[in-house]
Amino acid sequence: LIRFEIEKELIEGSLEVASLPRVWRDKYRQYLGVEVESDAAGVLQDIHWAHGSFGYFPTYTIGNLAAAQIWEAYKRYDPGFSRTLAEGDLAQVREWLVREIHSHGSVYLPEELLVRVTGAPLSARPFLAYLEEKFSALAG
Repeated sequence: LIRFEIEKELIEGSLEVASLPRVWRDKYRQYLGVEVESDAAGVLQDIHWAHGSFGYFPTYTIGNLAAAQIWEAYKRYDPGFSRTLAEGDLAQVREWLVREIHSHGSVYLPEELLVRVTGAPLSARPFLAYLEEKFSALAG
């Protein structure tokens, strides 16, 4: 949200580049209660803006959602995946990825490929389930 708001203001022209460090610090304090100690730990830690990649950061979230959904589809395909991975045998995972995803190259749009592989459009549900499982295990 912080990056989005700042990018929007930059593109609209309502925020000057010289004000970026101050606005970054203010938003981190306001939204997260975090005091940013330096520009290097603040606004300059985001490499995307330096090469003009505005609006890029949210694609990481989309990638995480898609990855969790694809992983869920793989687990349906290979119910014994825990044992396979524990043994370090990634051949079956690799073969599945090649067959289901890599072999298609750019034939399908990402959203089409996701439906073909998982049977559903992009959803936050698999990612939220992953987070729940991961953090409930950590919490005990």
